[in-house]
Amino acid sequence: MQGNVTNFGDKGVLVVASGSMSQKNAANDYLIEHNLTNQFNTYDIIVIEEVNSDEDLKLYDVITFVDKDGKLVIHRIIKIETDENGNVTYITRGDSNNTNDAPSTIANIKGKYTNKRIQYIGAIVLFFQSTLGIVTLVILAICFNTESFSQ
Repeated sequence: MQGNVTNFGDKGVLVVASGSMSQKNAANDYLIEHNLTNQFNTYDIIVIEEVNSDEDLKLYDVITFVDKDGKLVIHRIIKIETDENGNVTYITRGDSNNTNDAPSTIANIKGKYTNKRIQYIGAIVLFFQSTLGIVTLVILAICFNTESFSQ
């Protein structure tokens, strides 16, 4: 789930891998001004919903998008720009950050945060997706299987 969205219909879940949305940076006065309190922490699992058009998004929505390096990013829309041809770009920034991301378009946006999250469970999910986690699962399976044969 880390770095990927696991979809269930028009909703998806993912594990938050950084703290860029965990607190309000004083440089981001719009967070206080608009009472934006939907921050989340590293290892939370968040729910996003699919977006199909620019009309599905508005200023200060938190979106999940693929950046220019191919990484999945979860940041807040802080500015929406439309060029003379009607092409819309979104300027985003993590609530904990003081610099903007490169502009995004609807083509690289995976979803919008629904303000639903499960705190801290993502650490367990990430562990069981790691090599050590997989080895742990295999060892546990062998132990339980061996125990059932010895009785």
